[in-house]
Amino acid sequence: MGVPKGVLGSVGEKGRRYLMIASIRGRNAIIQKRIDESFEVIKSLTQNDLLVKDEHETVY
Repeated sequence: MGVPKGVLGSVGEKGRRYLMIASIRGRNAIIQKRIDESFEVIKSLTQNDLLVKDEHETVY
């Protein structure tokens, strides 16, 4: 969808019924590592944040 609000709206509406995958590109602000991966969406935390997990079950 390209914009956080579009994604967050879908998570709230459909997140309980469907497996949702987010493709995230950017930079980890804490360790300054580049990110270009897909993550399973667990739930929406705020209007701007998602709780996601990677293929190793690490939660972000």
